[in-house]
Amino acid sequence: MSIELKESDILSKIKNPLLLTHYHEFQGITNLKIKCTRLDNGVRASNEYIDGSDEFNIMLKNNWIEPDFAHELIHGYLMFVDKYAIIFCDNPVSQLIRDYMEDILVHRKMFNVYHFSPYDSIYIKNLKRWARDLFKGSILVDSRWDPKGKICKTLHKSFLYIQAWELNNLIGNDHIKKFITSFERRYKKEEEYSLAKKIMEVIKANNNLRDLEGYSNALNNIATIKSLGLSEPKIKHFEKVTKGYILI
Repeated sequence: MSIELKESDILSKIKNPLLLTHYHEFQGITNLKIKCTRLDNGVRASNEYIDGSDEFNIMLKNNWIEPDFAHELIHGYLMFVDKYAIIFCDNPVSQLIRDYMEDILVHRKMFNVYHFSPYDSIYIKNLKRWARDLFKGSILVDSRWDPKGKICKTLHKSFLYIQAWELNNLIGNDHIKKFITSFERRYKKEEEYSLAKKIMEVIKANNNLRDLEGYSNALNNIATIKSLGLSEPKIKHFEKVTKGYILI
């Protein structure tokens, strides 16, 4: 059973006044209680919502920092307040698309609204290692997505490139630029790069995801790329019901 964290302990670590305001505002708009629980494995923060629940769960590791909390709260805003489209995640490929596409919007809001960096030292450390290995001719290896099949293995690498491309446009960083260059050099004749370019073209053609319609169209267009094998992707939205929200 997950350990619930005290609200006072959470709020004591939030110094950004706008983030604090949005924390309270979110609960008032959605009628969802933000419940924070201890996360023991994986990344520093994550979120969870069960259809029909009146709680939005933000899970945090012991070493969480303020931008981690902001990241998860923004996901909540995208789902329940802004009503952005969601690809129904019934397999790892659709989960990958949802994770990385939503994070594009999350990173933009983190930087533009809260003025937090959307990446941290761990991300930069990984980029430096990846860029070095790619420059030497190695391929990227991932223990989470690679075992889920060839499509996930390829798509995940494509999204790593797209994420770096987006972050470089948002802020810019020499290590990000080196990763982009190394990726292009290593994968320029491979499916990873051609798929990334195809997805980026979809993003650009849909107003760079700057509105609800563009995001929904982009999500659908990406999900129907033939090589991804999603025969009938379900693009849905969270809608309020008597208790909580459900995907419709």
